[in-house]
Amino acid sequence: MKKYLVMLAAAVMAFAACEKKEGPAGDGQEPGPDTNASELYLTYDLDFQLGVHTGYAGVTATIEGAKILEFFGMTEEEFFTAMGKFDFEGKAFVDNTLDFGSCYKEYGDWVYEWKAPTSSNVGYWMNADGIVCEWADGMFFTESQCWYFRSDVEMDEEFSYDLMWDFTVGFHEGNYTPNAKVGDKFSFTHFIFEEETGKTVYMTFNLNVIDYVPRTFSVLETQTSEMTVEYNNAYLPIAVTGFDYASAASKLGVTDPFKECEIYPLAADGTFAKVPSVDNWFGADGNISGWGDNAIFDFKYDTGVAEDNFTLFCMPFNPNKVEVDEEGNEVPAPQTAADKCGTFTASVAFVNESDQAVVLKLVLTVQEPQAWNGEIVKTYDLSYEFAHNNDWFGAEIQLDADEVTAAIGVAPASAKMLGTDKFAATDLYFANAEGVDLLNIYFYEGQYIASPIAVGEGEDAATRCGTATGTFYLVNENKGVQVNVTATITAPSAE
Repeated sequence: MKKYLVMLAAAVMAFAACEKKEGPAGDGQEPGPDTNASELYLTYDLDFQLGVHTGYAGVTATIEGAKILEFFGMTEEEFFTAMGKFDFEGKAFVDNTLDFGSCYKEYGDWVYEWKAPTSSNVGYWMNADGIVCEWADGMFFTESQCWYFRSDVEMDEEFSYDLMWDFTVGFHEGNYTPNAKVGDKFSFTHFIFEEETGKTVYMTFNLNVIDYVPRTFSVLETQTSEMTVEYNNAYLPIAVTGFDYASAASKLGVTDPFKECEIYPLAADGTFAKVPSVDNWFGADGNISGWGDNAIFDFKYDTGVAEDNFTLFCMPFNPNKVEVDEEGNEVPAPQTAADKCGTFTASVAFVNESDQAVVLKLVLTVQEPQAWNGEIVKTYDLSYEFAHNNDWFGAEIQLDADEVTAAIGVAPASAKMLGTDKFAATDLYFANAEGVDLLNIYFYEGQYIASPIAVGEGEDAATRCGTATGTFYLVNENKGVQVNVTATITAPSAE
């Protein structure tokens, strides 16, 4: 069990390396669909208006299917059967005789990227150079309009091929990527390759940014909620209170604003962000921030926590923070919990299809935490022994759920976890007698896990072996149980 499996599962990884070969003869030409030729070139010039065609809206390019079918000598059904299906779990196409990918020129040669799609359907995120990348680094994307290609989607009997030739191409004008500007031009090429015949279709898309037309929003209502919370350093979710979602739905003419509206963060001056986002960090000045030392809290719509409410997550402080002085030198500027406390504001808005908005302004007072001082009603002494591994798993911490419930009123999975210092925590590290951290205690999918600490490449696992001890608490209001852990971590088993 990998500790950050959930975080990593969302990333789409490449499954093969790039391949370079000589560019095809007649490069730059656009021959017709000659079935005796080995290459077919198709070009699509697309004009974009930033603001209108951003935020995943994009424009549609309809591929010249008739030319491609004639080139390969296939019917429509034969062609899409040959394209196969994309297995999102295995990150590969299956049952295909045609290969789909992206390519670009380097020193006059084609470089073929035999990679799994990086967008949610068959298509790619690409950087400004037209090279395949992940979402976070993407300038623009392309993807099929049809879910036919996904192996996890069953098509109904009325399915037709009408949309199969439509590709959406759009810009990702987010807060963390380089933004395009009027006058910019970009280009990228996708290919379809038939290994048996060596035939290749090259589809080049030329993107021209011709204008910027900002969206304008009509604010129908502004709601304000004032909350006071205790700071925590462990990403513990805090439910947002005080907003009237029924009123927002009524004003916007929807039933469920979370599912039927876009969610936009607002700057401190009330300016709407360029693109919607359900996950927004805010700084002390009330402006949209990014995760990091200067962020205060995350104002988030997290369906994993609640499907009908917003959630807050405090930004952990950085005791090792540095800053740059007037002479350009890095100097220590350690943070404490107090640096994340005070009164702050943040605003988001529900926006309907008519660009009407209901703004939700949160005034949040974050107080310094106080150590829990309730009553310990039961103590557990647990011992474990397991071999070191790099999988972030050693043993599940088994506690009698009925016994814990009888003692504190809730089951272990529903209790609040505290570290040795009796402050809230979800991720603890226990050391040996020399002070070297050997053991990690964390909460994952309803279970407390005792894990050896993984070592990096080239590090000796022996440095993380030995005996570690520590204590954590599971509490509910003023009652808690104390859990003392002793773990002996032995050398890893030989392969």
